[in-house]
Order: sequence, then C-alpha cells, then structure tokens
Amino acid sequence: KGFAHGFKSLTDDAITYYLVSSEYSKEHDTGILYNSFGYDWEVDSPVISERDMSFPALSDWNTVFK
Repeated sequence: KGFAHGFKSLTDDAITYYLVSSEYSKEHDTGILYNSFGYDWEVDSPVISERDMSFPALSDWNTVFK
C-alpha cells in the first residue's frame, strides 16, 4: 500500500486491468507528474490527461502514506 504506479501503452486499443487490495478512497487519490522523476518513458508524444498533468512533481509531492 502507498506506492506509485504508471502505465504505458504502445497501441491505441490497449486495455489495462489491475488488482487493488482495498476500496477506492478519494482522500488518497493523488499522483506524481509523470516526467518529474527521471524515468525515460521512450515516447516522443505522450497522451496525458489534464488531471495527470496537474499532479505535482515528485520533489513537491506530499503523500499521506508517510
């Protein structure tokens, strides 16, 4: 619990499923700006939602999981 995850799809019709261990909690629904922590996504023109683009950089992220 309390970790980040990210997804990269190389096709337009990909479907992603993932398992969770608890019910959704709006209080804990947050994120980290995808390009703020040095990972090379190897994508020239990523499609990122407005919501995800509004996330703070990792260096500015305040997590409730500390």
